[in-house]
Amino acid sequence: MKLRLLLDEHISPDVAIALRRQFRSLDVVSIQETELGGLLDPPLLELLDAETRTLVTRDVNTVPVHVQARLANGQTHGGAIY
Repeated sequence: MKLRLLLDEHISPDVAIALRRQFRSLDVVSIQETELGGLLDPPLLELLDAETRTLVTRDVNTVPVHVQARLANGQTHGGAIY
């Protein structure tokens, strides 16, 4: 399985650009490069699960709560890196 990352809105899009430059085979996009900006955490996690894409975020307050809620409901998620 190939690691696929989505950088949350709190992480500069320049980070995605630098990562792609350094690691050419890494599938990483910034949320600013997509139409996903502004989505609330629950629908974003649902979409990322369907796409098997891992969220990279600095939001350690709300994202973990939503990830735990998905797990408690027997749902999976694409992963989260804090």
